[in-house]
Amino acid sequence: MIGAVSGVCFAALAARSISVLAITPHFFRISSLVFAVVAACLSYLSFRAATSGRMDKASFLRGLSGGVGGALFGLIIVIIAYAMFREATRAYFAHLLGLHFSQVTIMRLLVALLFLGFCAGFVLGMQKLRER
Repeated sequence: MIGAVSGVCFAALAARSISVLAITPHFFRISSLVFAVVAACLSYLSFRAATSGRMDKASFLRGLSGGVGGALFGLIIVIIAYAMFREATRAYFAHLLGLHFSQVTIMRLLVALLFLGFCAGFVLGMQKLRER
């Protein structure tokens, strides 16, 4: 279930980032393209883990520990980015997804990166166990 939900979230982020590229082709940024590719790859891995991953206790615990590590990584990214760049961090993420500056608050950014970091860590933890 976690893999399927994270797959949908990453697919929505990839679509949002691609729509920014399609709507404003004269204002092309490579960061939106890189974000779209990474989100699409994580979406694929999430759906693959959801459909063909093992669901025993050890693999679930491995996925959860990877998810906690990913959430910690997301928290560190937000704290460092906000400490170094302040409001430019909000503007960067707002432009990356085609949102208005006022729609991206630090609290929303923190929650989003915690959730997405958890999902990415969970999926990557499940993939490592499945490949053994």
